[in-house]
Amino acid sequence: FTEVVRNAVRLAKLVSLKNDWKKLFILHSFHIKRIAIKYYDILDKLSNWKAFQRLLLYLAENLDDGYIDGFFIRNQDVYNKDDGTCHALAEVIREAKMSIKPENLKNLLPDE
Repeated sequence: FTEVVRNAVRLAKLVSLKNDWKKLFILHSFHIKRIAIKYYDILDKLSNWKAFQRLLLYLAENLDDGYIDGFFIRNQDVYNKDDGTCHALAEVIREAKMSIKPENLKNLLPDE
């Protein structure tokens, strides 16, 4: 990964941790990384902030389809939950994307 894509993944993982998506939706960091790899060529051309925002958008769009595909291996899904769960997570991701502003990023950091 380039620094831009790496930073986008880091920010997305931070949002995921802060919102407890792993516990609530069983969304792991490797799911986020898979989406970053899938859209690497696009994300790499953006600024850190725009790449992060676009990564969240792509994550939500993939979940709208009801799964995150394995795309390295044919016919293998890496995240395949019922449609309700996928759509609920996609909506939560969109809400997070809309609510996070660059000046609020420090609020995502864990309390010391």
